[in-house]
Amino acid sequence: MLWSIPAIALLGAPLLFWFGRRWQRIWLATFTGGICIVMFMLAWYGLQAGWQGTYSWNQTLTLQLDLTPLTALFVLTIAATAAPVVIFTAYHETRHGLPRLHSLLLFFTGAMTMLVLAADLLSLLIAWELVGACSWALISHQWRDKHKVQQAGWAFLVTRLGDLGLFVAVFSALAATGSLSYGALSELGGGLLHLFAAGLVLAAATKSAQVPFSPWLFCAMAGPVPVSALLHAATMVAAGTFILIRLYDILAPVPWFEPVVLGLGLCTALAAGLVACAQGHAKKLLAASTSAHYGFMWVAIGGGYPAVATLHFVVHAALKAALFLVTGVVAKSAGSYRLEKMGKAEQRSLLAVISLVSVLALAGLFPLGAAWTKEKIVTVAGHVTPLVALSTMLAGALCAIYAARFHLHLFGTLGRPLKGRGPAYRASVAEFAPLCFLALCTVLLSLLWLPSAGQTLEEWLKAPLPPFKAWELILSTILVVAGGLLGCRLTGRQSTVDPALGRFFAGWWSLPVLGHLLVVKPVRISSQLLSRAEQQFAALGMGAVGAISHHLARLDQRAVDKATMLSARLTRYLAKLNARAGEWLFNGIPTGMAALCDKCATRVQSLQTGLSHQYYTLAVVGVISFILVLITGEMF
Repeated sequence: MLWSIPAIALLGAPLLFWFGRRWQRIWLATFTGGICIVMFMLAWYGLQAGWQGTYSWNQTLTLQLDLTPLTALFVLTIAATAAPVVIFTAYHETRHGLPRLHSLLLFFTGAMTMLVLAADLLSLLIAWELVGACSWALISHQWRDKHKVQQAGWAFLVTRLGDLGLFVAVFSALAATGSLSYGALSELGGGLLHLFAAGLVLAAATKSAQVPFSPWLFCAMAGPVPVSALLHAATMVAAGTFILIRLYDILAPVPWFEPVVLGLGLCTALAAGLVACAQGHAKKLLAASTSAHYGFMWVAIGGGYPAVATLHFVVHAALKAALFLVTGVVAKSAGSYRLEKMGKAEQRSLLAVISLVSVLALAGLFPLGAAWTKEKIVTVAGHVTPLVALSTMLAGALCAIYAARFHLHLFGTLGRPLKGRGPAYRASVAEFAPLCFLALCTVLLSLLWLPSAGQTLEEWLKAPLPPFKAWELILSTILVVAGGLLGCRLTGRQSTVDPALGRFFAGWWSLPVLGHLLVVKPVRISSQLLSRAEQQFAALGMGAVGAISHHLARLDQRAVDKATMLSARLTRYLAKLNARAGEWLFNGIPTGMAALCDKCATRVQSLQTGLSHQYYTLAVVGVISFILVLITGEMF
């Protein structure tokens, strides 16, 4: 029965593609949203019923699914995030290509659900590949725009590079254990365990946009707003972080695993925070914030508390999906994603309230649930060293700066809107409903601050949560407030930062340029050199083959000529020999036979005298001779 959860989306997607081309928007929203709701309900019921899923491919390979409290929480979050996103898509996006977009979003959700439920590396690998392929198709949804197709290709290639790490991990596990089941991974040890961990970290870092792979998220912004919302909030970017959480018990014994994961996460949180603070494109600002918040999750994993990372994933999914959808509404009114232009479009106060709730959660301000998980991450960092805790707090302050910039550029302050606004795009009630749902989820997650919430989650997830430290909580809150005030002060003012430095930060620390110089350009040059060498080698080879063929042809011609001449000479010799001896032989044999027959006939004729006594004498002699022959034969 557990297979029914991803199957309902994976099978519903092609049906929607073929039969939904003439459906009205309401039916598209009902079908896709309804499937997501059914997935949510099945996951909840399946957890209570203890569902398992096994499919034997052959005697060696078996696909397995498992529903634990951890995987159930991820599935519930994915379904609860996908439902409002697909409903919003039905009413926000243009009608052309809408059924295809909906079917891809639905298939994307099903593939991610299968990835989360996988209990063996083969199922994980299949779902991992499906998620990557769907992301490329979704980013390049508007395929007539060559730039967007190119951006989708870049994002796909970068993530494919990391996918090689997953293949290395799968082969390492198979070589060490002879099985691909998660349960058999406990047998890993020695060098193969290190190789397995390295492959998974590489694959996870690329998928979750950790440094140095973070810039691919900017390429992913070429897709429609709902695609960005689902991809960043609960699906593809979460895949890498999820696999580290899921296999944490297997990876934790590797000595370098936790320090590397924590270091990558902290570097990403700080670097992405500065990128978001300098970014003037709304979607790219949110993309950088996604890298930063997944960096926070990596800090929690590296600090030994994967359950904290799981909870931060849940709260981040709700607020990030809401912010992307808000961005889509405002950008449709302004005609641009540039922050300075988006603020010139008049918007409803309700949209500003939804944005404010999500932005405060993004900044990590008490009492919202995102603040609770962020402060838990600070506590985890404090368990490592105070310096790591202070660095995490600084990354949280950067979150407050870019969150304030985002909201004030789009809406100004509530009650004092920005001047010079143009006519607004009036979002429908059907578009506002998903936004309100996501904002409500963000508010309800504030219940995490209740004293009993932490204990309940520990019992449910069967994982410990670190207790807060007063000085860390107070200092972190002060830095968040200071960051928010600094962001408010900087918004609308002429920046004193060097424009070149701002472009350096906004362009992801020139990582794309470095990637082009250190990877793309060398590969392109080496490809050209290899192409030339191949052409020269092919030319030399063809020349050598031609020369050999010509030489062989000459030898063949000489051999045939010699054979023909020898055959002619032999024929002439035999003809001469036949003329000399052959004619005498063939003429002499018949002549000799005739002469012999003539002599024999003459001899026989002499016996025919006509005298009876001679005949009797010959008969007696013949009989006696016959008897003697018989007697002689018996003796011998």
